[in-house]
Amino acid sequence: MNHSRITCSFAAAMACLGLAGASLGQVGRTYHLRPPSSIQQGCFIGCACFTTLQEPLRGSFVMTPALPDPVFNNYTITSVDLRAPVFATQLVGTGVYQIGGDPAALDGMQLDMSLNAQPVQHWDSGYTPPTANFPAISKVLTINNYQCYDVVLTIHASPLRSDWNADGVLSVHDIFDFVNSWLTGDGDEDDNGQTNVADVFAFINDWFSGV
Repeated sequence: MNHSRITCSFAAAMACLGLAGASLGQVGRTYHLRPPSSIQQGCFIGCACFTTLQEPLRGSFVMTPALPDPVFNNYTITSVDLRAPVFATQLVGTGVYQIGGDPAALDGMQLDMSLNAQPVQHWDSGYTPPTANFPAISKVLTINNYQCYDVVLTIHASPLRSDWNADGVLSVHDIFDFVNSWLTGDGDEDDNGQTNVADVFAFINDWFSGV
């Protein structure tokens, strides 16, 4: 019996279990969608039918670190709840996010969601160089890669509620961007589906608290 091989295998198994335990102990962070997140439903390439105008998409999801692999840092996405009030649209589900890449940095997002309680569909961004400073996320996800009828989601999200431009940092630019959104009726800082004066106070408190 090769005791050294058994010892090595046992050590590897314990290391793997340790990583799994560490991953299971990770705390998820709630991400908030911010302008210009949007949804667009309709026909794109290859079909001659009406393409809807984009509508602001708002809502949140929870992202939790998972076990990394040799290329990517992996995250599980849960509690997805996205809303587009004008279209009376709600998307709920789960997904994954990956960031890393060798030799160039890449990130990708996949979401499995039900649109208005219909059967679950799969949205995928593919892998592209990140356009936001992590932990902020900026991705465009499609079901059919713009072929014929599609539902296109533009996601700009940050775990900081007052990071209004979703660039991963809090700055004075977020204040100006929030005011501009609020004046156009799209300043729902507290994610209750309405824009009112309470959002102004919520944003001020969040921004000065660094959240």
